[in-house]
Amino acid sequence: MSSEKEFDWDQYYSLSSQKIDAENQMNDIDYMNRELSQQIDDLKYAKAIVKIEKDNFKSIKKSAKDCIDEKYEWKGEHFDSFSDNGSVLKSDNNTYYDSIDNALDEINNKITELENKKYENEGLLGQLRIMWNNCVNGIQNLFN
Repeated sequence: MSSEKEFDWDQYYSLSSQKIDAENQMNDIDYMNRELSQQIDDLKYAKAIVKIEKDNFKSIKKSAKDCIDEKYEWKGEHFDSFSDNGSVLKSDNNTYYDSIDNALDEINNKITELENKKYENEGLLGQLRIMWNNCVNGIQNLFN
């Protein structure tokens, strides 16, 4: 009686096939993560540009508001027109500023969405990262 076990070729081929499938799946995930990282980097660059524009417009908006709110000694025939146009300008500036803020929120949301896609394949740790990422995004958008 021999205690040696006969080699099981079927099991070998089955395990080899599973290994190849797992490697292919890992390669697909790596490729997807590289693509997502590139999209995230592009969005972060766009976000930086929009933030600069928001900061620049904030100072322009403040200067315009200060000019409009300044008390004038004159009350000429065009004063009411100046005052009315000033109110329209302040309203338009606020609308534009809010639009920039909404654009930043949307960029943040898209970055978070793409980052969360990367984390989906990380099991329990990935799920925790997704929850944390969503919280951070909410806070960023709140103070944006």
